[in-house]
Amino acid sequence: GNIDANGDLDVDGRSELDNVNVAETLNVTGVSTFANNITVNGSTSTFNGDVFARSLTLTDNGTSTNPILLIKTDDQSPWGFQVRNDTYGTGSQGFKIYQSNAGVNYVQTRGTSARGRLIMQQHNGTTTNDMIEFTEAGEVIVQYRGSEKLKTTGTGVEISDDINVAGVSTFIGETNIG
Repeated sequence: GNIDANGDLDVDGRSELDNVNVAETLNVTGVSTFANNITVNGSTSTFNGDVFARSLTLTDNGTSTNPILLIKTDDQSPWGFQVRNDTYGTGSQGFKIYQSNAGVNYVQTRGTSARGRLIMQQHNGTTTNDMIEFTEAGEVIVQYRGSEKLKTTGTGVEISDDINVAGVSTFIGETNIG
């Protein structure tokens, strides 16, 4: 049957509830484990501390003007977003994004060897091509459909194919053509 509790309910020990609907506030102290999906509805939901999930899906209902994900940071921990592969990286290694107090936005890859590279790719449904690669050595490589076209070096820029220029070209210093 139904139980209607019009006051506080204090349970000492274990409670097993099959279907719980909390209309106001649920305060939980300690570890809470959820075996299935959690749906959070409302204008504001606050999680203090770490939240662990195998996957997280944020869905827009199409009615809000707010962003689907807003990450707010401060001076104490300005890195608002970090992706790290725990098999290869620890601590501050990984892909990071933050905004400084001056409004400057930073994207950083932090690691050693190949883990310090950033590659922007394009996928057309069939084929994936690298577009721009920022290497751990500091080079920037620009590609077109998987073919390297431009690369920065310690002494300048290497262009691996034709240069088509429309308009005036001004060269200062030594110029080698041919």
